[in-house]
Amino acid sequence: MSTKPLVSILLLSLFLFAVAASDHQFDDDNQSQRPWLQRCRQQIRSGERLRHCERLLTQPRRFRLLLAAEEEEDAVEHLEECCQQLKGMDDACRCEGLRQIVQRRRQQGQLQGVDVGQMLERATNLPSVCRLSRRRCDLRSTTPL
Repeated sequence: MSTKPLVSILLLSLFLFAVAASDHQFDDDNQSQRPWLQRCRQQIRSGERLRHCERLLTQPRRFRLLLAAEEEEDAVEHLEECCQQLKGMDDACRCEGLRQIVQRRRQQGQLQGVDVGQMLERATNLPSVCRLSRRRCDLRSTTPL
């Protein structure tokens, strides 16, 4: 029996559990309360830190395939690598890194309207999907639509 469908089902289950169980949100709205911001930005810049996360977030088909528990080796690989990249960061820096991905794509004119909302939703849930935190990143308050 192939393990890929099991991995996909497990990932879907984890995602749904994380979304349902997550009633806490990480509020990174106040700059003055974030003395770690410079450290985070340096951590994020070093070695294209969130390259796989950015690919997952900017290619919604991959993300949908994971949630639909369909076999897509490339999508599973990017999720695993993204989770490893997030795991290698300080807890406080994960949401900042994801926020910067969304903000950069918007500034480059690559996202508009519905695309921004969908990308924000995916980014908000990534730490939970990766089982790194029960909290969700509150990116809407810091990333204007």
